[in-house]
Amino acid sequence: MSAIYYSENEIKAMEWLMRESPTYFTREVSAILVLMYARESCMVRESLTAFLSNYPYLNNRQCVSDSLNILLEKDYLVQQRDIGTGFYKIKINDNIIQMLKTSYGQNVSLLEQSREKLECIKTFGKTNSNDNSSLFYKRMQQAQSEISIVYIATEPYISTVSVLKSILMNVNVKIKLLVANDEICRRLRGVNSPAQKWYEEFKEFKNFEIRVYNSIEGTQIATSTLVDQKVLRMTVFDIMKQRTADGYMLEIVNMMGYEMNLIQIYCEKFNKIWQEADIYKENRIIRLIKKPLFINFVICIFCFGLYLFILKNTGSPIIIPIIFGFFLEKIMESVLLKIKELRRR
Repeated sequence: MSAIYYSENEIKAMEWLMRESPTYFTREVSAILVLMYARESCMVRESLTAFLSNYPYLNNRQCVSDSLNILLEKDYLVQQRDIGTGFYKIKINDNIIQMLKTSYGQNVSLLEQSREKLECIKTFGKTNSNDNSSLFYKRMQQAQSEISIVYIATEPYISTVSVLKSILMNVNVKIKLLVANDEICRRLRGVNSPAQKWYEEFKEFKNFEIRVYNSIEGTQIATSTLVDQKVLRMTVFDIMKQRTADGYMLEIVNMMGYEMNLIQIYCEKFNKIWQEADIYKENRIIRLIKKPLFINFVICIFCFGLYLFILKNTGSPIIIPIIFGFFLEKIMESVLLKIKELRRR
């Protein structure tokens, strides 16, 4: 049995045809008619026979050929000469719906429903030419499980941060962010990696994780966002000559049970880069410098050194000991708060 199968609507249409005229509409004839209509196929006979033979009930090519003859005789299928190649192609008769309505009534709507309009890909033109972000922000806010994002050196802009924070309020949604390391960012953008800035914005969220990729491979799928492995927004651009903002924006969607190959390829590439990337941890020196205890300690040492210098040369003005005492008190407060926290734990 072939791995390729029929959609639910196609099966319903086939069953309807077989019920209406079981003698004429055998399973094979019904399957071909529905496939030709639903998939809007138009091929030369040899290619069409090979194509149809991939489906269940149609594995016998002779049977497929015989069924095509039956449908051609009834004018449900027609042959049309291709102007470019000169070959004759078989296609569905444009009047098929009206012909079936005349013979079998209004239930022909089941056949009409088999022609699924899979709007699986959309183009939005130049990335920086239109404000496409609002629509995609809405898509992101519908996330149920995971959002995967890849940037090169994009900083955490206010609008993006606001949307992502609102999404992260749902603890069931995890956001994975990949950004380039300093070397790649300097080489392509002339700036340092924005990893620290992203970390600062989202460090309180346990369902947000940032990693830094060290291979140029990561830039191949920037700037992109995948929502629940269903909706992919991706930029098409020249990595070495363009910013992602100069590229073209595509949106690919998995619809009606389909899994599009571009999304599968993206997932595989993202997961590989994610596994090889470094988990971002805030620089210890930066973290120390930002602590109030450290700042007060440095000021205190500075004041003490200044006090000794002035005392040695001119005598001590009262302002230096006052400043020293103020920051020393701040240090003691910080130490006591830390002790209380440790006791509570």
